[in-house]
Amino acid sequence: MKRIVLLFGGDSCERDISIISGVQAYENIDKEKYEVIPVYFYSSEFYRVFDMNVDGFISFDASKADKIEFTKGGIRTRGIFGRKIEKVDAVFICAHGGNGENGSLQGFFDILGIPYTSSEVLASGVGMDKIATKYVVSSLGINTVEYVAITSGNEIDYDKIEEKLGYPMIVKPSRLGSSIGIERVSSREALVHAIELAFYYDNRVLIEKALVGFDEYNCAAVKTDAGVLIGEIEKPSVKDNMLGFADKYLVSGKMNGGYRELPANISEELKKEIETATLRVYGALGMKGAVRIDYLYSEGTLYLNEVNTIPGSLAFYLFENKGITYRKLIDIMIDNALKEKERDKKLIKYYNSSVLNCVKTSANKLIK
Repeated sequence: MKRIVLLFGGDSCERDISIISGVQAYENIDKEKYEVIPVYFYSSEFYRVFDMNVDGFISFDASKADKIEFTKGGIRTRGIFGRKIEKVDAVFICAHGGNGENGSLQGFFDILGIPYTSSEVLASGVGMDKIATKYVVSSLGINTVEYVAITSGNEIDYDKIEEKLGYPMIVKPSRLGSSIGIERVSSREALVHAIELAFYYDNRVLIEKALVGFDEYNCAAVKTDAGVLIGEIEKPSVKDNMLGFADKYLVSGKMNGGYRELPANISEELKKEIETATLRVYGALGMKGAVRIDYLYSEGTLYLNEVNTIPGSLAFYLFENKGITYRKLIDIMIDNALKEKERDKKLIKYYNSSVLNCVKTSANKLIK
């Protein structure tokens, strides 16, 4: 039986959504096939939890939880007879945003030699950064909405922004998800306020020309033994030309299942264009695990909007029409993580040379 750490939470504005994804994954993972260890990533620490009820995370008390440490190939816990190390076969990551999705956590597990189910450092970092995403997908010949990128600490040329984009505009923190910190603006005063708000969340801010009268489409992909599987395309509902956090997740104080057209009622030509773009991005960045890519379609032109390397609920519902249940999706992701690690082990990591022998007698001279 494989021992799997189910990791969720994280130091992120999307922590609550990550908890929900973690609980969903725990409920769907095959516990007859895997020994599952739920671990909550909270305030830069890791806690082993034994009750996967959402209520327990509303006011999480770290002092009453079992803190664990990741170590080479496993986790270290404190028990009655002192510390013990448990081997871990893989980490199933359900952390959205922040250090859980931007490549930091992935690099951490790379160093420790623990397989994980998400994309690696490069793809995670690019996918998390909306500005970097635009650089990469543009090089692949995929359209993105016209934009201006600004960085905290630099002077902002509002005249230049208005001249290039015109109103209305969309202002976004570059490395945040779930539509947090996003504002649609139609005046200089609103633009200044929106940029100030976005800088509370991130030091990099993206300003885009706001499309008027567009449709949004989402497409998911996951790597399997047979290649990259493309999920069904959905058309989510869009309110006032923009989906905010509350539109995505809340209705009258309750969780919003959200209206979506699934599968999207679109032409075969548009479907093929979306699927082709998804495959190109997934392949070019060497992505792994379940990834969801969001698109905007306006006046006959398709624009790539965002890349989600660890999407909410792992976008499991986009694979169901393909005959892939949530449980099967989890199996695919874990299996792929384990096989990728085996392939990685075969790579040459060290190169023996005579460089040190050549310089050992003069090392003191070299470092003076």
